[in-house]
Amino acid sequence: MDMAANGISTNGTKEERQLEKLALAEARRKGQTITEGGGTWSTDGVDDPTAGSYRARNDLDVTQIPNPYEGNAVNPDDDENTDALVVGRPWV
Repeated sequence: MDMAANGISTNGTKEERQLEKLALAEARRKGQTITEGGGTWSTDGVDDPTAGSYRARNDLDVTQIPNPYEGNAVNPDDDENTDALVVGRPWV
């Protein structure tokens, strides 16, 4: 039984799930029409600034995530983002 209609919760590693959730969030922040079901999700790819979910900061920059998953583990010693935290991260 799938935990979610979009299938993200059934992806392999924590890293894969994290990246898939961020991709879905990016589509929502761009106001795109999203279709979920059957263990997958898709988007029409058209940005809609009039949509209620639209946000000005809607582009994902994964390098601003302080400790992203690597496979199934968080590796705090291998920090991709060594700079100061940025307001709105990871959205630019």
